[in-house]
Amino acid sequence: MLNRKLFKLLNKSNYMHVFNKKKERVIKTIALGSGKGGVGKSSLTVLLAHVLRRFSLKVGIIDADLYGPSLSLMLPPEIPLKVSEAGRIIPALSQGIKVVSLSHFTQGREAMMVRAPIANATIKKFVEDVDWGDVEVVLIDLPPGTGDIQLTLMQMVSLTGAVVITTPSKASIIDVKKSIEMFQRMNVPILGLIENMSYFEDRLTHLRQYPFGQGRGKKLAEEFAVNFLGMVPLDEEICDSLDEGSSIFENRNPGAISEILEEIGIEIRSKICDDRGVISKIEKIFHNDEFLELSCGGNSYRYKFSEIQKRCPCARCKGEGVVDEKVVAIEIRKMGNYAISVHFSSGCSQGIYTWQHLENYSSSALV
Repeated sequence: MLNRKLFKLLNKSNYMHVFNKKKERVIKTIALGSGKGGVGKSSLTVLLAHVLRRFSLKVGIIDADLYGPSLSLMLPPEIPLKVSEAGRIIPALSQGIKVVSLSHFTQGREAMMVRAPIANATIKKFVEDVDWGDVEVVLIDLPPGTGDIQLTLMQMVSLTGAVVITTPSKASIIDVKKSIEMFQRMNVPILGLIENMSYFEDRLTHLRQYPFGQGRGKKLAEEFAVNFLGMVPLDEEICDSLDEGSSIFENRNPGAISEILEEIGIEIRSKICDDRGVISKIEKIFHNDEFLELSCGGNSYRYKFSEIQKRCPCARCKGEGVVDEKVVAIEIRKMGNYAISVHFSSGCSQGIYTWQHLENYSSSALV
């Protein structure tokens, strides 16, 4: 039976295409698909949303897995989803991420037993009639398979790209191939492939075990000439943080897990977020107790550390709002070719900064 609140919503038709290219501000849209259930696609959607937020991007999520919506567990709403009198959806807000999910209508208590026409109408509502505000990137968590919901989305939205999720198991690879072929036939650029649950690493011996096999995700990427974004391990910290509805980056010390996810995030960001089409590489880094100097494309800028921390996207820095002008860097780590991570003397180490992000504030930060 269709949830009454949802039924009432679907009967209002005040559609305004939020991804309309005629708008001055175009929202980037990334579909995450697998063709296979149980590969951790929803979990990686949430983790990537947290990562992209660390790049100071404003992120939203559409939970298109209508028959198994789970995002309200991993992203418990601090501000609940609302529907305006005109029928427009105001997304729920969790940890700075805006979310639209059927789980906000059912609270996980009702089975969503709906036929394809209603499912497609729901997806249409989620795509066309949501007030995203200042969101810059929307991640779309697709359901398993290559059916009506996927086709409806790809026909309605000019996707910026897709990220394919698989595990190393043979059963997963078979179905993920179909998902890749679907994106290719629908002319959706594939940003890359992530192999999830790649291995388990013993915390004492640091030896890796490969319960689902080894290397099949990378071979699959090579077979279809798709960028291989990386391997995400089976890890208790990831599982616990998602089950608790918290960010693994801000509440824990994930170590290597953090670096793996950040590298994947950097690759995705480098493909979608530079208006010039190519994200600039950071060539040289120099710093002392007073300033940070970056060189990129023949240009060099100096930044006070206090000015950099003022741009930190983490909840702690945004909440405090005041930065010590004498703050310095304890450690500066280069994140691939495109970004840096700074561990400040204030204790914050959550922010990731690309050249473009810092360049936007060069007028205030240039020494």
